[in-house]
Amino acid sequence: RIKMKKIISLIMVLTLLFSMTSFAYSVDFEGITGSHVTVNEYEMIKNVKNRSFAELEKLGYDETEINHIKDLNYIQELKKRSNNSYHELLKLGYTDSQIKLLKSLDSYDVIPEEVLLLSSAEVTIIHDVDGTTVNSNGTVINISFSWNWTQKPIFTFNDAVGFSWSGDYICHEDTVQAEIDYAIGTSIIETVDFSDDMIGEISPGTNGVGFDFNMIRGVPPVTEWAKSGRGSFTLVCYEHEHNNVQLAAKYGHSIFNISSIGITYGAPSISFEIGVETADSYVDTYNF
Repeated sequence: RIKMKKIISLIMVLTLLFSMTSFAYSVDFEGITGSHVTVNEYEMIKNVKNRSFAELEKLGYDETEINHIKDLNYIQELKKRSNNSYHELLKLGYTDSQIKLLKSLDSYDVIPEEVLLLSSAEVTIIHDVDGTTVNSNGTVINISFSWNWTQKPIFTFNDAVGFSWSGDYICHEDTVQAEIDYAIGTSIIETVDFSDDMIGEISPGTNGVGFDFNMIRGVPPVTEWAKSGRGSFTLVCYEHEHNNVQLAAKYGHSIFNISSIGITYGAPSISFEIGVETADSYVDTYNF
């Protein structure tokens, strides 16, 4: 039944694509080169620590979890990392100037905010419209995405990525692709296919796709970490009148050692379960 469902799904997409061959026109998204957001790990931790007890309770954290958050000492963790040798830090992706900053942390009575930001890892997530086809039978939108960490973050539990969209668009699982690059230092060791994990998020009426993944693989002292990833999926709307779509993207970085991250999709919005700090969700509107 699952195989037949996939075949039917693929036929529906191909039928729409082929039916557009004679009348289709390509949509030119003038000036759009892809949307992206970059967030610093230190900012993520600072934002959650600065929330009051009452605010964290309202978000769903219990007392034990709130105490854990308040006890997080990101600066101390950065100082521990600074004890690595120059060459070890280079392998983790730090530049010469960043290594000098890390090595200088103990010299400050109060470390300037700028130094902490420049010493911390950043992740950038990008999504782009690779192509769109529209005719009287409907609309097909091809979406690509990627993300990349500048260095290995301090917290390496589970992370997640999610996308959601508005309107009557659906995503056929046959069009979904996703992969993650696992690295030692910054050298990619293996690229792992996560397409099935992303497909598992698709169900009737769902306006989103995404997946969570382990940031660390292997057994210490030899471990690999999820440095970057990429993928694509296709949205289809069988109503010509639906001539725009809003697309939301979000990256989640967990600060607790949780087994998996729950993802909830709106139209368009994404939320992760508690214990996961996020690169701010952003929503783009595409008109055609």
